Amino acid sequence: MYHRPDIIHLRRGAQQLSIGCEFEDGAARYVGSIDGNRCVTSITREGAVFALLRHVRLT
Repeated sequence: MYHRPDIIHLRRGAQQLSIGCEFEDGAARYVGSIDGNRCVTSITREGAVFALLRHVRLT
């Protein structure tokens, strides 16, 4: 069995990136944030990571 942490923290220079899981109406939703500000959501953890990295690269 694999251990998957509930929150993923990444550092990019001075920015703190994080992915966390939230539950809405019984469904899991992964939320990505930069320095505590929510900016992306996805139904999968991997999708949230990729969306967050794309968002950081575009800003």
